[in-house]
Amino acid sequence: MEWLRQLDRRERWALAGIIALMAVCFLLRLGGVPLLGKDEPRYAEVAREMVAAGDWITPRLAGHTWFEKPALPYWLMAAGFSVAGVTETAARLGSACLAMATVAAVYTTARRAGGPGRAAVSAMVLTTSALWLAFARGASFDMPLAATMGFALCAFFFYESAPTPKSRVAWAAALGAATGAAMLAKGLAGPLLIGMIVTGYVVTSGAWRRLRVVDAAAASASAALVAAIWYVPVIAVNGWPFIQEFFVDHHFRRFLTNRFSHPQPVYFFVLIILGGLLPWTFVFLSGLRGLAGTLRRQPQTDDAKLVWLAAWSVAVPLVFFSLSTSKLPGYILPVFPGLAILTGWVACRIERGEQGRWSIYASAVTLMGLGVALAVYGVRTLHAPVWEVVLLAALPASAAVVAALLASRRHTLAAFWTIAAGGASVAALITVFLFAEIGTRESLPRLMARADAVLSPGELVLCYGVVEYAPAFYLEGRVVVDSAGNILIAAARDEVVATVRGSETGEVLVLTDERRSTEMASDPELVVEVLGSERNRVLLRATAP
Repeated sequence: MEWLRQLDRRERWALAGIIALMAVCFLLRLGGVPLLGKDEPRYAEVAREMVAAGDWITPRLAGHTWFEKPALPYWLMAAGFSVAGVTETAARLGSACLAMATVAAVYTTARRAGGPGRAAVSAMVLTTSALWLAFARGASFDMPLAATMGFALCAFFFYESAPTPKSRVAWAAALGAATGAAMLAKGLAGPLLIGMIVTGYVVTSGAWRRLRVVDAAAASASAALVAAIWYVPVIAVNGWPFIQEFFVDHHFRRFLTNRFSHPQPVYFFVLIILGGLLPWTFVFLSGLRGLAGTLRRQPQTDDAKLVWLAAWSVAVPLVFFSLSTSKLPGYILPVFPGLAILTGWVACRIERGEQGRWSIYASAVTLMGLGVALAVYGVRTLHAPVWEVVLLAALPASAAVVAALLASRRHTLAAFWTIAAGGASVAALITVFLFAEIGTRESLPRLMARADAVLSPGELVLCYGVVEYAPAFYLEGRVVVDSAGNILIAAARDEVVATVRGSETGEVLVLTDERRSTEMASDPELVVEVLGSERNRVLLRATAP
């Protein structure tokens, strides 16, 4: 704790504020909503089966090998289950911890380049950016990749600014370790992107003159050793089937084809960045001209080196993923540590009066708009009580007014803190007041509890005509899978009948919608017993007559 005692009082308060922001944005009611969508339940179930089987090498889903993704995120979830039990909070805790660690890395890096003020703003921007905040609270693979790439960005900056040959070797090894961890997080994409970012920076900045063979060797060896922790044993155990599914199907075909049905226009990720950076989008945009001027000159100072490196860390993933046929919002998450560093650089120029004070007022208006949008959503969609709606609108609106007043009196740093607090208040209001309603609309907590209570030994659950993956986790993998090991989503009643007849118990729990449940009740090839319903989903037991 000696380093903490060396900080002045102002920086201690700034660190306390950042910790408070992270606690609200990343940890508050982390398990307050059931696992959502297709991915969270599936990934959490793979991690649960790792713990249950004691096999942390071969991922399995519903007892079948599952080579879609690498091991690091599963390990984080499995570690959470081992320590805190199999809960939604434990499933998401790894992502939240990685998000906080990345904020700490950004703070440390920005402090080295520009001092405590720059570090505080960069950290608060990353903490309260909408997309970073959202994925920090999810059991997914996007945050582990973004975090490890963020660590690599910061390690390479310290390598570039290291004062001695020995320290350069140490930071090169740290860069390699982060690169190996990125491969454990999401496969080849991490090392490829890190390699392109570093290469682009080295070639354009003139840093190639300072490179040494020993540094490259240290980085390469470190990356290989970290990646080998999982890739060597999983290939040794599973051989070609792993290589085919993991590398060929889920790397090359995912990037080059629309096999996985996520087509979007080429500008899709530009829109995601602009929306995901809220409420800081206008602050960043106001500094584009100044950033362009800095990037036109080769970097000489640590400050300029960090701006160059952060710019490359944004540009490379943006171009790379924009060229991909398959696009999802989480793919672009790795640009956000670099965006936060660049936005912190812009904010310091605003504080010095050099440019862009208008962006504070635009951010305040944006914050007010978020509050109003939440209130409208609460009233029209979730039918929330009036007092909740008042809070949803009042807190961010109040923060917006205060931020605008502070900016008008040239208290710029205080205005940024107020915007960050307003963003955190939006996150808190969503988790406290809206999570329960969102959970019932996007998941099936009551129906899953009912299914768990009535499942007989050996009986499985089949989804018919509805794409739901909550049963995979909440029913501990007791779901029907096809011959390839994928969770079966039946498209026709014939598939349901065949599944019932082929089951070991002669009966199957079926999760479907109201229309199909009515049709099944009149099917002479099935005997149907309705067990419960929730948001147009019906749980029934189907047996052969």
